[in-house]
Amino acid sequence: MSGRRGLHWTRREALQAGLWGTAAWAAGCGDHVGAPVAGDIERVRGVASPAVGPATGRRLPGHDAFVLGVASGRCLDDAMLVWTRWRGPGRGRLEVWRADDETLAAVFPTASAASGGCFVHIRVEGLAPSTEYAYAWLVEDAGGEAVARSEIGTLRTPPAADSLSAVTFGATACTEVGVPFDAVARLGDRADLDAVILLGDTVYADDVEGREGFNRIWQDTFGTAAYRAVRAGRPLLAIWDDHEVENGFNPEDSTPGRIADGVGAFYDHMPLERYPAAPDRLWRRHRWGRTVEVFLLDARSERAPSTRDTDDEQLLGPEQMAWLEEGLRDSPAVFKLVVTGMPVGDIPVPFGDDRWPGYRRQRERLLSFIEETPVEGVVFLAGDVHMPWTGRVAAEGLGAGLLEVGAGCGAKALPTPLAALFAPPQYDWAGGVNNYAALRFDGEARTLTVTHHDGDDGLLHDITYTF
Repeated sequence: MSGRRGLHWTRREALQAGLWGTAAWAAGCGDHVGAPVAGDIERVRGVASPAVGPATGRRLPGHDAFVLGVASGRCLDDAMLVWTRWRGPGRGRLEVWRADDETLAAVFPTASAASGGCFVHIRVEGLAPSTEYAYAWLVEDAGGEAVARSEIGTLRTPPAADSLSAVTFGATACTEVGVPFDAVARLGDRADLDAVILLGDTVYADDVEGREGFNRIWQDTFGTAAYRAVRAGRPLLAIWDDHEVENGFNPEDSTPGRIADGVGAFYDHMPLERYPAAPDRLWRRHRWGRTVEVFLLDARSERAPSTRDTDDEQLLGPEQMAWLEEGLRDSPAVFKLVVTGMPVGDIPVPFGDDRWPGYRRQRERLLSFIEETPVEGVVFLAGDVHMPWTGRVAAEGLGAGLLEVGAGCGAKALPTPLAALFAPPQYDWAGGVNNYAALRFDGEARTLTVTHHDGDDGLLHDITYTF
């Protein structure tokens, strides 16, 4: 492949240089891209990206082909996954550059998309730890010159494996189209976050039918200015709860076709890779140095309500539960953040059977494992119940020494009076308005600071825990 700026790199040379990637923006890619296909890259040092203009002396206009903006995820200290929804026509390329000096890090040339457009997932590897990068898709004319661009996304790679530097996550849940997205917008204003965690019920797809119906509700949600800012601003970590498929989603009662449509639309619209051997597996983990390891759980698609109160009780499948226990036990991180769609604590709100307390045996197994091993520094982060809180998993006994934080709703019809039920000594605070949470983990000091913020960016609560 010929370098546009006078350098020529083969794929082998790029691999030897330690900077490579795979692209999924191919000719005729359609609406539902599968596994990425191999693609060459250029590596150009000392040249700023034309997405911001210094190389050409001009700034490129935006282009409405990028209907849902841009996003990033995957979160390794040397690699990220970058995403967009492209609705051509035309050719384009992805450019990634260091945000501090505008040095171009990678270029991914791409073929033209089919007329219906496609979802694009590109893996960018060979990045530096603890480094700010920016990225954008550029639209090319027939001669290969950039004539327009997507909005510019930014990301910060996690620190090196031995780092104890502070890490801050934003988090929210439960965002319904038709309700003001003010709290989500304020989350998008934050420039100090290392990642944003979506805790499930990101969309409410209960009444939609077919793959196109699911796609429309995702596009109505992620097409908002608030979510475009959140997704462009920082990498995303995301899980589903039930409303991404339907109210009460579980594989015993939901039809296989509906599950396939809901899960497929989720992956299409998220900067997530699908495992070739297990394409629907959601659970995975990401580590920020030795400060915090994040465990993202799937407490929906593997559950079996018919097994409640039996010896074979299952909220998490056997493989996922074994993976979680092994990961918690072996993690070198000071903090282990377990992200689950619904609370582990026995919280004082209705529908407890649908949450961890409804699967009593598996809940007790997990909590006993953490306490008896012991695993230090475990924190649970949950959504689902349409209100924020901080407190212990239990008032006494099993779980009384474990912290749980609730975040969201990001956009629901609130306030709720239920916060008054979250009383000491189990709970330190609870609120009843749309919100997001920020969690700052300090590996050196072994502290976690949790703040909750409303849609006006007012500080609802601020508390620091020492571990």
